[in-house]
Amino acid sequence: MEMNPATSPLMPSPMIENPEAVATALISKYFGVDYTHPELRSATIDDDYRPFGSEIADQETGLANVINTESGIMTKNISENHRMNNIRKLGHLAKRSIEGAVIAAEVSPANEMLRFSIYGVAEAKLDNSLAVAGIYALATMIIESSAAIAAADVLDRNGAQKTRNILGAGLDKIGLKKEVKTNIPIKAGVAFLGGSAISEFMKDREEPNRTKNQNRLYGLGVSAIMSVVCGVQGYMLSKGIESPSLGTIGGAFIGVGSIFGIAKWARNKIDSANSEIEAN
Repeated sequence: MEMNPATSPLMPSPMIENPEAVATALISKYFGVDYTHPELRSATIDDDYRPFGSEIADQETGLANVINTESGIMTKNISENHRMNNIRKLGHLAKRSIEGAVIAAEVSPANEMLRFSIYGVAEAKLDNSLAVAGIYALATMIIESSAAIAAADVLDRNGAQKTRNILGAGLDKIGLKKEVKTNIPIKAGVAFLGGSAISEFMKDREEPNRTKNQNRLYGLGVSAIMSVVCGVQGYMLSKGIESPSLGTIGGAFIGVGSIFGIAKWARNKIDSANSEIEAN
């Protein structure tokens, strides 16, 4: 069936002024073609075509709104992702900085100064030797376990060379040679002379394939043993101060002397192990 050109909506209407100009205008509008011919500016569409033109305009407006909305959502998502990435990076940097600071403090004299200060305050404020010993033991556990957890995280990842250097320098200061095969006395000696973080570093150097969890548990075990020993020492000293008698004062001297005695014993064990390596 043939379509009547006069009535077909697909054919130009006789009532359109300059249909070629109108067609060009539509193409320019919807395909982005720039046009400057005077006839294109004066081109009009008769009433038969205005509903069709309005529908196109409405669709165009709706599409523009959708595009603007989607674009806004995408921009917001990108901005939010960027913000979250920055927060994660800052958090990661802060975590590494805190870990390095904790380890550096634990292997330095600041460790003993802080624990002895806590002990002194507890002794001055409390009249209970058991409470004083408990606070001293708890302070030791918190400091040493914090360093143990931080060291386990550092040893589990590549990099963190500055923190590794701190641990390596601490172990070198103790004087244990890398070739020495550790045993329980050597491990105990390193723990009491260097602390939990250096003990972990020593163990990881000896067994490079250790996991983060293994290192953490080892460090926490060292921390627990050290806190018990310090708690006993603290109790003996506190008892001698609070209830002076021949027995308690003697116990206080033993408690204080054991600090130096354990350090001396640990140093002798390490020196002996080093001498055996040099002899071979």
